[in-house]
This record gives sequence, C-alpha cells and structure tokens, in this order.
Amino acid sequence: MTELKITAKKGTGFYIRAAATFLRGTDEKPPVPSVILSGTGSATTTVVETAHAIQKQGLAKITRVETGYPTTGGQSTARLAVTLTADWPFPDPSSYCNFDEVRVESYALDLEINFEKGILQGSIELELLAIQESSRLVLDTRSLSISRVTADGASASFQLGSAGRKSEALGEALEIELPKKLSPGEKAKVHIEYATAPDAVAIQILSPEQTQGKKHPYLFTQCQAIHARCLMPCQDTPGVKSKYTAKMTAPSPLTVLMSAVPEGEPKEVDGKRCFYFTQKVPIPSYLLAIACGNLASRRLGPRSHVWSEPEAVEACAFEFSNTEKFMSIGEKLFGEYVWGIYDLLVLPPSFPYGGMENPCLTFVTPTLLAGDRSLADVVAHEITHSWFGNLCTNRSWECFWLNEGFTKFGETRIMGNMNGADYEQLLLRNDCLKLSEDVALFGPEHEFTKLCPQLKGVDPDDAFSGIPYMKGELMLRHLEKIVGQERFEAYLRAHVKRFSGGCLDENDFKNFFLEHFSSEPPALHERCVCVTPVPCSVLMSKSLQRRGAWVHRAVPNEADMRPDQLHEPARVDALKQHCLYRTFHSAVCTGPFPGMF
Repeated sequence: MTELKITAKKGTGFYIRAAATFLRGTDEKPPVPSVILSGTGSATTTVVETAHAIQKQGLAKITRVETGYPTTGGQSTARLAVTLTADWPFPDPSSYCNFDEVRVESYALDLEINFEKGILQGSIELELLAIQESSRLVLDTRSLSISRVTADGASASFQLGSAGRKSEALGEALEIELPKKLSPGEKAKVHIEYATAPDAVAIQILSPEQTQGKKHPYLFTQCQAIHARCLMPCQDTPGVKSKYTAKMTAPSPLTVLMSAVPEGEPKEVDGKRCFYFTQKVPIPSYLLAIACGNLASRRLGPRSHVWSEPEAVEACAFEFSNTEKFMSIGEKLFGEYVWGIYDLLVLPPSFPYGGMENPCLTFVTPTLLAGDRSLADVVAHEITHSWFGNLCTNRSWECFWLNEGFTKFGETRIMGNMNGADYEQLLLRNDCLKLSEDVALFGPEHEFTKLCPQLKGVDPDDAFSGIPYMKGELMLRHLEKIVGQERFEAYLRAHVKRFSGGCLDENDFKNFFLEHFSSEPPALHERCVCVTPVPCSVLMSKSLQRRGAWVHRAVPNEADMRPDQLHEPARVDALKQHCLYRTFHSAVCTGPFPGMF
C-alpha cells in the first residue's frame, strides 16, 4: 500500500496533489486503490487537514485511523496514520476490461502449439453484445504479441497499456476502437491475431526428459485466477461467462485436451493433428484449459474417462474408480450434472495444485496416486465445483468463498454420504486446523483473512489461501445448524437452480437465502440464534466465545476445535427471521474474524 510520510515543512496542498496523483493514476502508472497519510509530532495536524480535504473533494474516503506513541531516543512522540480509499475506476477489481459496456458472449480459438518456441500462436474471434452505448472494447492481456485486429471485417486501431491501464499485477489493457458505435443490444465480431510469450505464466511446457515417458514434450495451462490474459485477449473476470469453440493444432502423435467436449476425431495434416472442441455452457475465462502430450485414457464410468501418460494410466484408473459414485451423490444433493462429460487428467508432478476444476476435464496432481484411493476426496471437491464455481460463479475474486466455501461444504457432505458422519466430522476437524494455520500465516488482523477481502488492483494469487475454503464452509455449516440439514440441502438445490449459468456476490447470496426461507413456519425460528457480531455460536465452544476470541480475531486453538464441540445445541434467543439477517450482516459487513464469519 502506498504511504505518504507527511512533515510540517510542506502545506496540505502539496500532499493533496501528491495523493491525487496516486489515486487517479497517470499515463504511465495505474491508480492505486488506497493511500496512507502518516505523520508524527506536529505533522499530525497536517495529516488531519490533508485527509479531511481529500475526503471533502471526493478523491477518497477515510477508511481507517491509527494512533500510537512510538519511542525514539527515549522520548515518546504522537503518531497518526490515516488510510484513504478511492473508488476503483473499473467494474472489476482485478480487471481493466469494460464488460459493463460491451460483453463477450462467445469466442472461437484457432491456435497452434509451437514447442520449439514455447508459444501458442493463432487467433481468437470474439462475439460481442453491447450493454451500453460504446465505441470501444477493452480486453485484458499480459505480454501478448498482437499483430492484427479487425472488427466486423474492417481493420480496427488498437493500443496496449495506455492511460494508466498497465501494471505488474494486472497486465496490460488492450483497447480497441470499434469502426462504429454500438447501441445497447447490438452485436459485433472482433478478430485478433496474436501469439503468447515464451514466459507466459499461464502456460507450462515440459521437455521430454521431464515427462514420465521421456519421449515427447508436454504442455498444460493454469488460468486461475487472472492468467487467462496470458493465453488470449479476454475479459478476464469471473463476472463474464462465455461459450467457446476451439481448433487446436499440435505435432503428431500428441493429443490435445480442453475444458470442453471434443468434436469428432482429430484430423492429420502435414505431420500435425487438429483437434476440435465445443463448450456450450458459458464459463468464465479462468476455466479455459489446454493440455497436450502423449496421453492415453481408460473409462471410469458412463460419462467419465481418466487420462494420463500411458505409463501411469492403469494406476490412475484404479485410484479414481469411485468418480461416478461421487457424481451420483453430487446430483442427488445439488441437482443435474449439465456438462455432458466428466474426465480427469493426471498431470506431471510440476502441476502446482491438488486439482483444478476445469469443466469437462479436471486436472489433478499425480501425488494423489496413493494406491488405496485414500486421497480421492480431492476428486469429490473438484466434482462439486461442477455446481459451485463452474455453474454458479463468484462475481469477482473478492467473493471467491462463494466458489470454494460452497464446494468445501459439498465435498465433506459427499464424503460423509459415502463413508459416514464420523468421517465427515474428521474432515471438518482437519479443515478447522488448516484454517488456524492459514490465518496465522497472514496474521489475524490482515485483510486477506476476511472472507470478502478488498482486492482492488491486487493480483488475487497474492491473497490465495485456505481461508475462503474453510471459513466459507463454517459459515454454511452455521446456517445449516440454524435451518436444519434437510432444509439447507433443499436450499442448495434451489441456489443452484437460481444462479445456474450466472454470477453472484455475497449480497445476492444473502438476499436469495433470506427470500428462500421467508415463508418458513415459526417453528424454524424457534431454533435460531439471535446472532451478535460473533456469528459462530453453534460452531465453536462456549468457552472460546466467553474469551471473545473471534471478536478479537484470535485463532482458536486445537482444544477449542474438537468435533464434538462444533455442533452444540443452539439456545433459543429469538423467534423472528431477523436473526438470519443479522447473521449475514455480521458475516458480510465486518472484519477478518468476525469478518465474513
């Protein structure tokens, strides 16, 4: 965060102009989301005057005030620090794109994999829908080489990273001037020829020596959270969902897989193989996935295969043989599986995650190959994303918990259905311990310990941890305890039906949850807890509540997190539905530990 250290030697006007430069940005530098004004001794008066003037001018709002008396040379001096936060000038905190004006409804990729150069090269054609009157399209990119742009067949001018739309965290904006102004509801097509960079962070290329077979190179992509912009010019926000088709060309005899349904058999052309894919269900950009290598498959069930290098495919087929069982339980809990196929790809060990929920093609790490199916709960997690995340998607990375909290809840519920309630409690205990570790990593006062952190201008990867997973799961378990398991599972199915194919934030969730239970009989509310700013009364032990640990953002210790203490009977302190509203108010509107739980 940018800090301006104020002295009494210069007036408020100087510091107002300096703060405005940071908050508004320049042609060379993007705006910053917030600044801290700090000063000691007599400079504290200048801090107050400057902060008040900035807020009065509408540049930013005062969001935090800190005081202290640091000791220097044996003497204590007053210190004042004021944080001012400005409105982010773009519709998504992690994107430069203008999807509030023009939205990408679908796109068609035509790319060739060049292992020698370490790049993908080709084109993308975007089908646009105007939301507002607009004569420009702004897309996210990072280190892409753009060679040509046309709009509806006519050449279109473009520029990269101008007007402060360039940063290390967010990449470079591609601004395209459309040949004519679009009216709301009007459609257009934009065609872009480009190549990726050899060091694109979304793409990992392995030499033959790094693979299990040692004969062929291997490529895979990882676009979450905001790395799709390294792979293609796009509206790289979870708030935009698009259908896509793709033609992928690779050297023979390699196989290409994508987060889509394959169309027909590959075609052989001049020592190369062309593969075709269609994704009919709209998805956000982070779910685009490509893999290419010497791959073989085995059938797991009527709609599932497992893919890997031939040397490991039999072990993979054994390890993930319960995939169809997971899917059947998921459908019973959450509704119809709409993606057609559910395949697994076991990647080389360099894959940096346990799993990635790409639609139709989940990526998993080979470290799950334990030989006894004991680590297959990762697959249950990724399957649950077929409903939460892939189908009902967080509107921005600030409400990532709406993906992962729901999915973590679903994962443990699926495993409980398979292995019993005791096993579900064991998983929940482990999740609580992991939550403690992750909060300790950041520090309990850190912004990233909130379930809905502020990420304006921040790379979401910097905030990544298990907190949205575990804290979100506990939030949902608290709500389940209030309304009852049967009613809550019915709500989950209604939730999927309501937000299927769309996006939501925490307020959408809150409003729909309260609407769903608005007609419930009074008997429901007799089991509710009138929640104070500590919405954990049925999850954590009463001794912990008495110590006020959650209020003061301390981390519960292991003794306070025994599974038998996670489901204490709720006391009847209120009978009306406003207790549910207060739960959400406490959870959504306040800071780290009580913040969003």
